[in-house]
Amino acid sequence: MVYLNHLKKATLTLRKLITDETKLEVHYDQEYRYRANAFFNIIPQTSEVTERYAGKDRLMHYELIMRYYLRKAGYGKHTHQDILNEMTERVIKLFSNNPQPENVDGVNWDDYYYKWSHTPEYYNLLQKYVGHNFYIDEINYLPSRTDSELVPDLHIVEYDMSFNLLDAVPVT
Repeated sequence: MVYLNHLKKATLTLRKLITDETKLEVHYDQEYRYRANAFFNIIPQTSEVTERYAGKDRLMHYELIMRYYLRKAGYGKHTHQDILNEMTERVIKLFSNNPQPENVDGVNWDDYYYKWSHTPEYYNLLQKYVGHNFYIDEINYLPSRTDSELVPDLHIVEYDMSFNLLDAVPVT
């Protein structure tokens, strides 16, 4: 069986976008593990086929959670809250300013996807993956914590994210 890992390709693009802007590491741990005093963690949540097209083409919808971890003693407006808020605003601006992140491993990003707006020439020119409609759906400054996150002086901001990925299989 031949298959390609769509979510992996998309998260590599997101990882590059985040690390290039913030210079922080991005990990993919299911449970919290200390990696640095500040880092991001991406956890895939759901994937769903939203539309099927002729042949094997399909439009996938993915949801994931990204958490920003800041481990710093105490809590104060200037020493903690401002840092958490600044990173959140930076992430929001990053994704609103980069609707078409750099192509990484075959994933191309586009602003919007409207299936009726494309001509047949568009579909003939498609590369394997086209990502669309990347959103930060919700930001939670006080997310629920897992047992591994019950660490003193650990501050967390959670970003609920979603995007669509067009899996277009070229006609051979």
